[in-house]
This record gives sequence, structure tokens and C-alpha cells, in this order.
Amino acid sequence: MVRTGAAAVTCDDWIRTAGSWCWRQKPLWDPLFDSETGIGEGPVLVHARLQAHLGSLPQPQHSPAWREALRHLALVHGGQAHVPLPLLRAPSAGLPEALPSQELDLPSSRGWQPLVSVLIPTAGFSKVIGPGGAEILVRHCLQKLLERSRYRRLEIVVIDGGELTDPLLEDLRLLVESQLGAKSWQHLRDDSPYDYTTRINKAAAAAHGELLLQLNDDTELLAVEGIELLIQALARPDTGIAGALLLYPDGSVQHAGTAIDNLAPRHAWAGSRPEALPWGTLRGQRTFHAVTAAVSLCRRSLWERLDGFAERFPINYGDVDFCLRAAGLGQRTVLVPGSQWLHFESASRTLEEIPPELSVFEQIWGGRMGGPYGVDHYCSAWRMLLRKQSVDLGRVRQIRLRW
Repeated sequence: MVRTGAAAVTCDDWIRTAGSWCWRQKPLWDPLFDSETGIGEGPVLVHARLQAHLGSLPQPQHSPAWREALRHLALVHGGQAHVPLPLLRAPSAGLPEALPSQELDLPSSRGWQPLVSVLIPTAGFSKVIGPGGAEILVRHCLQKLLERSRYRRLEIVVIDGGELTDPLLEDLRLLVESQLGAKSWQHLRDDSPYDYTTRINKAAAAAHGELLLQLNDDTELLAVEGIELLIQALARPDTGIAGALLLYPDGSVQHAGTAIDNLAPRHAWAGSRPEALPWGTLRGQRTFHAVTAAVSLCRRSLWERLDGFAERFPINYGDVDFCLRAAGLGQRTVLVPGSQWLHFESASRTLEEIPPELSVFEQIWGGRMGGPYGVDHYCSAWRMLLRKQSVDLGRVRQIRLRW
């Protein structure tokens, strides 16, 4: 509190669950995550200048309404801070040992069945995915999407640079229309050098859907309700962008939200085993600064208000910039862990030709993201300890025991 001048400071803690102590990571003022995981209770260091205001609040202490009121007070009287390390042990009473089963409150049950335009930029690459040998990524992506998705009001918009042959395009069209009906397929061509932003903006401009689903061609839908859950997240009026949990083929995490540490956007828990993450990390929707465009759903109205992806980010960080600009309009970006996909990362484009865009990101967002010493409060330095390359699950348990 002294170092930051904040009026309120929160911290993570340990809880005892399943017979052992686990680190419970508490996001900074995220009522959505609090309500879904039950972690709203906990210590808050409050400056004396807020005490008189807190005494007049009618809500029960540590209730979601009380925490929201405290958040607004803290912003007015000096800001807020978070210590992303476990500093104490918390009672375990009332904590669920496992994620309870949830009845999906699907938009279709409320009469909302928006047309979702699935935007897929592709360069026609192939990759060995299973025992059958190499497969064309875009065909594999579409085949698994159509086989598994329970949501069917979809329009498929594929854009390439001339790499897809006429026979392949006809095969894809027949595959899509046989499953989704006539007028469910569009193919666009962009003859300029590969530029993700240009292609996704062109695809969005040609789409007809109320919702736009950006989808990399090197992804594979795992959860049959994956698209429905993303749609459900956007049913909240303050949520503008919903991203998915992406896994590597070996089951480790590729993307579980985007963290921005020292002005460098990165996949928060990449390489970690899901079971090694802090308690609650994948138990409910969580607000993030950004999510990857590899699987990302947003409203067309928001896309048009922001004029799509910014041309200054032709390959990298356009998705992060888009999410941060959406936040400026009061629209949150959330991760939806129940929407699960495989991601054969980097198979859809060559990495050698990526231009250095990090400096552009730093120039635009540096002053608003805390400068070069800014630390993402959702994913602390503990993330580094959980990397698959250096720490296995047994090692994580040892770290937990020492703490």
C-alpha cells in the first residue's frame, strides 16, 4: 500500500481442498469470477480514509455488492493493488471440492439464436495431426467443427491468398452446405502478402452474422457446447469478447487468457498442466485484459464500433489491442474455460516472417498499462514456476508444501 499509494490491497491465499493445501489465485476485483467460484471472501487491506465510507454501506461485508462498492471507493480515493502471492491460509469450509455440474442457460432457451459468422483466414497448410498422416488444416478444422458443434446457426467465411485449389474449395463448400444448408458458405480471396488483420477485416465485412467468431484453421473443437458457451458469455451486456481455453495436443495449456507483464502480451499459463494450475483458475469465466483471436467471439456491433483490427498490427497483438480498445468502451473480455479446443499452434503460418510489432504495442499502450514495470495481476511470477519445461506436477506439490 505504501509503495503503490493504493487505497485497497488484496492478496491470494491457501485453501485446503482434496486433502492438501492449494494456492487459490484471486483476481483483482472480478465479480463475475467471484460469483462463479465462490472466492469473493478474503482479506482486503483498506486505508483509513475509506473507513467512514465503508461504515455507511448497507451490504454485508465481503458480499459481491460490498466488494463492488469498495472497488468504486478505492478507484476514487487512491486506486487498488493486488499481491499475487499466497500470504495466508484460509478456512476451507464451504469450498466445493470439484466444479459442480451446471445446467447450460443457453441463448436458444431464451429465444436468442444469433447467426454466428465463423471467420477463418487460411494459407492452406497441412500438418500431421493423427495416425492418418498429414491433413489440410482448414479441412480438419471445419470437419471437426461440423461434427461436434451442437450450435448450428453458423455461416462459414474462409479467406485465403490463392493457396486453396478449386477442387478443395468445392469439397469444403459441399462439406459445409451438407451440414448447415445453402448460403452457409463463403469463400474470399486476398491476393496481397499474408496479413492477418487485412484478411480478418475483409472476412468480417463480408459476413452476415450478428456475432463474429474468429477461428484459426489450426484449431479443433473439443467441447460440443463450445460455441454455445461463448454465445452465453456475450448475453451479459457488459461483456464484449469471449475467448476459449486452448490446449496443446498433449493436453497442456496453450491459452488460458492473455497476461501483459512488462508490456509483453503472452499466453498466461502456456505449457502448464491444467491440474497444476492454482485452485479455481479454470472453474469459471474470468475477466482478462485480452484473449487470443485463435478462438474469439464478439458482437458485430462492437467490431464495427472499433472498426475491426487496427492496421498497425498486421500480424501480432491485433487481438490484444482490440480487447484493450473494447475495454475503453466499457466492454469486458472474458475467458470461458468450458469452451475447449485443441490448437496446433504455429502450423497456420511461418514464424520467420513475423514483423517486430512489440515496440508499436509499447508505444500505444505503455502509459496505460503501468509502464515497463507493470505486472499482470491475474498471472503472477508464479506462472514461471509452473512452466512445463522446468516444473512437473510433483515439483509444484513440493513448492506448495514449502509455502
